[in-house]
Amino acid sequence: MNKLIELPEIRDVPDVCEPQHGLLPIEDAASATNAFFDTGRNLYWILNRRGGWIALNETQFKRILKQRNISPKVPTGSYVSPLDERLIEIQQSCDVHYAGAMAGYAAGVYDTGERRILITESPHIIEPKHGEWPTLKTLIDGLLHDPEFDQKPYLYGWLKIAFEALVARCLRPGQRLGRAGIHATSRPGRDP
Repeated sequence: MNKLIELPEIRDVPDVCEPQHGLLPIEDAASATNAFFDTGRNLYWILNRRGGWIALNETQFKRILKQRNISPKVPTGSYVSPLDERLIEIQQSCDVHYAGAMAGYAAGVYDTGERRILITESPHIIEPKHGEWPTLKTLIDGLLHDPEFDQKPYLYGWLKIAFEALVARCLRPGQRLGRAGIHATSRPGRDP
């Protein structure tokens, strides 16, 4: 009785970097007021106008903030400019431990316990279709066909469950895929 396990919830983050359904709205991304700071690489991540995440170094990001009328000038009686205040706010409130693609996760901000991560790309799921697939079938038959212990049904079941879980965006317990054999030998009746 395998139950589906939901992916980590998208965590509430401060308003300055609030995700909506895992993604920031494109119109807000253009303002560069919604951004994330990648602590490992010292980069700022924002959505471009096509809805894709892009990484900017501090100089590039400052240029975007200036374009959006955030002043680099220090006001009288202050030691920090509004631009620097914004950078500090993003570094301290919108930091992520990792930013990049991750297999099986939709784009968005995730809390993985003690760390927040930014997934920059959703998987591109290929819709399955009925038809012939001779190349893969030959490969799988060559690897797994054994008249006594046919392992192909287990592989196909594993692939089916993995695909369904990916489409449903849920993690699910399943079989572990592994191959083992004696080193530097071949199966009987096959060329080494």
